[in-house]
Amino acid sequence: MLFRSNAIQAAIDSLEDTGGTVFFPVGTYRITNTLTVKRADTTLLGASASTEYGTVDDKSSSRIKWGLTSDNGDVYMVSVGDITQTWAVTRRICLKNLTLDGQGYVSGVYSVWAPEMIVEGVCFNQVHYGHYTGTFENVGRNYSSTWRDCYFHNFKEIALYLTNDCHRANVVCCHFTSDIDYVPDNCIRI
Repeated sequence: MLFRSNAIQAAIDSLEDTGGTVFFPVGTYRITNTLTVKRADTTLLGASASTEYGTVDDKSSSRIKWGLTSDNGDVYMVSVGDITQTWAVTRRICLKNLTLDGQGYVSGVYSVWAPEMIVEGVCFNQVHYGHYTGTFENVGRNYSSTWRDCYFHNFKEIALYLTNDCHRANVVCCHFTSDIDYVPDNCIRI
C-alpha cells in the first residue's frame, strides 16, 4: 500500500474544465493530504464500497485510507468547493462507491459552495465527522444535495452535519452504527 495523495490529486486536477471522472479500482489508496475537488461535474468513482457493519474489506472495496496517526478532526480526507473563492460554486460533484477510512484520526468530507452534490454508496469509517457541509459567512450554498445508501461506521462526533444552508437536502436510506442525536425518518440506525 503506497501513499497516493499526490497522484490522486494530480488526476483530479487534470480533469477538463467541464469535469470528468476519477476512477478508483478495488484496492487501498493511502493519503496523507486532503484531496480537493474544485471543478463542477466531477465524479470520484470507486468500484465498490464496504457496507457490512463493522468491517472494511481491503480486497473487495475501493478504500481511501488516511495514512497519518495525528488525531485532528478539523482535517478532512476530501474537500469539495473552494472557501477562498467566496462565490465560486462547484456544482454537481459526485462521490460514489468509495470507502473513506479516517483510521479514527480525521474527518471524511467537507463541502462548501457545492450545490447539487451526490454522495451515493459511500462508507464513512472511523472518522470524526462523516460529511460536514460547511458555511462561509453563514452562506455555504450546499442546497439540493443528496446522500443515498451511505454507511457511517464508528464515527467520533457527527455522522452527517447539515448546516442551515442545506435547503432541499435529501438523506435517503443511510445507515448509522454509532449513537447520534438525530436520525432522519428515512434513515436506518443499525
